[in-house]
Amino acid sequence: MTWITGDVQVVTRTETHAQAISATTQQLTVTVPNGSILSPAPVVTVSPTGSALAHTFIVSIAAAFTGVYRLSWHLAFSDGEVLDRNEVRVCTYTDIGGLVRRRLQESTASLMDVDLDPEVWAVIRTLQDRFTALQIAGGYNSLVGLDQERFDWAVGLVTALRLRPTRAKAIPVGELAQIKLGQSSFVYSDGRVGIPLEQQWLQEAVISLGRVTVIQNQFQAAATSFQPFRISGPTRFATQQGSVETLLGGVIRLLTDRWFLDATGENTNGDAGYQPVF
Repeated sequence: MTWITGDVQVVTRTETHAQAISATTQQLTVTVPNGSILSPAPVVTVSPTGSALAHTFIVSIAAAFTGVYRLSWHLAFSDGEVLDRNEVRVCTYTDIGGLVRRRLQESTASLMDVDLDPEVWAVIRTLQDRFTALQIAGGYNSLVGLDQERFDWAVGLVTALRLRPTRAKAIPVGELAQIKLGQSSFVYSDGRVGIPLEQQWLQEAVISLGRVTVIQNQFQAAATSFQPFRISGPTRFATQQGSVETLLGGVIRLLTDRWFLDATGENTNGDAGYQPVF
């Protein structure tokens, strides 16, 4: 699973060989989220210790901070082969990996951490870039209390909807809408009629993200400058601060959980198709 802050994580890596050889050197350099090198370096054990067709390298790492951990393996073997491998692991407040796998009906075997973690970090980094107020507050590491769970829930849902089109499914995700007894044909729907499953997840994510205190305060601040007798789009300042919707749209979103999103999901704070009436 995705690393959770405060836990001791056990990391394994397996290398296979064309013939039976033994491991002579195994080193791991860990770069922690603040950019420094973890010291002392973690002790790597190898199994089996003798000659074999495959070796598994095992190490324990204390994940004290949220963010990206960069793992650099240096492995040498008795036949002269030297391998340098790099991995990216993400430490979050909650089990985002578990949420993603539940929504996609995947397992740790079919969706491994080494594939999932870079996607999770890409979503976190994108959301940080999207909300200037969050950047000013200190980014992802500044979240406290329930905001940690709210933000992580949104990250997990966005990651799941980003990955879903690329996953070859053995178990369909959705509700059974039609069944054909002859030749066992099944048809699955996306759930609510007319709303794709990814769109449902996106709406759920946006609502959760909108309840993160620093983000909610950003839109409340935008709402205070609402001018009811002036019809205009977002100001240049509002756009720079990450508020790309009109002020009226911001007021509507502060009063209801019925967030309106465009079909592509590109603009998660769209203007809900607001048209002025003269």
